[in-house]
Amino acid sequence: MTAQDLDEYSSEFVEPISTSYRDWTIYELPPNVQGIAALEMLNIMETFPLGRRIGASARRKRCTP
Repeated sequence: MTAQDLDEYSSEFVEPISTSYRDWTIYELPPNVQGIAALEMLNIMETFPLGRRIGASARRKRCTP
């Protein structure tokens, strides 16, 4: 990398993509980075109730044949 390379470089602004998660708006960079996957995961997670946990004994019962 040379000083000329840095001199010729110009940045590019891109519009972010977003989704709502609970009461938040989450912004990410558009494809082709991992942002779209993070937003999709938040959309999936939003369908699950918060604060509901399964105890270890209940997990064992479900896992045993």
